[in-house]
Amino acid sequence: MSKCLVLLCVALFLQGCVSGFKIHTLNDKFSSPNKNISVITSGNKFSNKSITGKFIGFSMGIYLNPFVIKDNSSFKPISVGFTLSNWVSEKAETFSSMCKIIFLADGKRIEVILDPSVTIHKQGTESLLIGKYGERFHEVSTGCLSFDDFRLISQSLFLEAKIVGKKRSKTYLNKEVLPSFLVNLNKFYEQEVENYNY
Repeated sequence: MSKCLVLLCVALFLQGCVSGFKIHTLNDKFSSPNKNISVITSGNKFSNKSITGKFIGFSMGIYLNPFVIKDNSSFKPISVGFTLSNWVSEKAETFSSMCKIIFLADGKRIEVILDPSVTIHKQGTESLLIGKYGERFHEVSTGCLSFDDFRLISQSLFLEAKIVGKKRSKTYLNKEVLPSFLVNLNKFYEQEVENYNY
């Protein structure tokens, strides 16, 4: 649980300054030698569609960033998962606590239970020239899954997903999933997970 909380906090920070897909290793030379290695990502945008079906551009939208925890001596993956982030400008576009995400990866159903999500509301900024702007709502949660399910999702050619929240849910059809999402996910899988014997 504490590992997921740390990943959640780092994900919140990194999502605030997203500019394209990036892979980050959280460990550095100051980390405890007994600490497992955490490799997280930022900028893996899943869809430009909000829960209401409205187009959301720029840094707003649904992000599904993969992560892996590795053994610090063998570098073998111990667990894999996703950090799910929903950046929107209206409260009506939040899931009101994300509970799970259900994938259909080339027809195979994969369910990922999410930790209770955190919602952050940033107030808008006043400007004499523009007026009020910049109001944001950010929901974020993490969930782990099996290595085989992670591989199936990352290598799928046809992917759909349903994000289930306490009050609202949204189904993302294959055409609503950004093509770059699977390209980035597959790159992460090949680079950080597949090359190690898990």
